[in-house]
Amino acid sequence: MQRIVLFLIATMTMVTMNSQTFESLNSPWPKGEPNPYGKYFIGQSYLADVGGGVMNVTFEPRCRNNWHIHHKQVQVLICVAGRGWYQEWGKAPVEMTPGTVIAIPAEVKHWHGAQKDSWFQHLTYHKDVQEGASNEWKRYKTVRHYKPFVPILFSFLFFFSYLCRQYDDFHQS
Repeated sequence: MQRIVLFLIATMTMVTMNSQTFESLNSPWPKGEPNPYGKYFIGQSYLADVGGGVMNVTFEPRCRNNWHIHHKQVQVLICVAGRGWYQEWGKAPVEMTPGTVIAIPAEVKHWHGAQKDSWFQHLTYHKDVQEGASNEWKRYKTVRHYKPFVPILFSFLFFFSYLCRQYDDFHQS
């Protein structure tokens, strides 16, 4: 029973150490409502129409969208708060911080989302929109920037298990 209680306390501590609230961004941009395109995202995102064809997308930590392609239109991303990633197919990821502007050419497969320990907001709009413009959403693909958490978690659990055994051995002798 002691092991279970200690494990729960340690796990909750790890989770809260990495948590961040939307309010901690101190963003002047609205958080928005749950994203109606959420089925194309891994994690929770929010969408707010800020006018003039510009949308504000807010990502919770670790949230990202699936690979996707904008056909016959250029997508522009402007990071306004937090930290995120942008990656084009076959290229290295690019870190996005407030002030980063990325114009994604039509027909380029890409994804974008929050870093594992930060909320992320970007404004987005489309330009050079041609007749027949559309978005093509691809299936979810693992993104390696989020994987290091798993080995760290297992290392922590292994170490925690070791400490519990030491504790039991010490108290039994």
